[in-house]
Amino acid sequence: MKKIKISVIGSSGYTGKELVKILMNHQKVKLVHLTSSSYSGENIAEVFPEFLNKLDKKLINFNLDVVSQDSDMVFTALPHTGVNPSG
Repeated sequence: MKKIKISVIGSSGYTGKELVKILMNHQKVKLVHLTSSSYSGENIAEVFPEFLNKLDKKLINFNLDVVSQDSDMVFTALPHTGVNPSG
C-alpha cells in the first residue's frame, strides 16, 4: 500500500498539532515535513510531550522547494493574522 506523503506547515500551533495527531494515526499517510518558525530544529515531542514515543519528527523552517518536492499533499495551519510562512 502506497502512503501519501504529507507535510504540515505550522505544526506547532493548536490546529497544526491536532492535524498532526489525526494524520500520524492514518494508515495511508506518511508525515514527511512538519514546519515551525518558532521551534525549528526541535523534535515535535519536545514541544508537545504527548507525542513522546509516538512520533519522532524534527520541526523545520518552511522551505517551499523542499516541501513541494517531497510532498504529495500539504496542509497549512497558519494563524489568520497574516504571518508569512517563510519568515
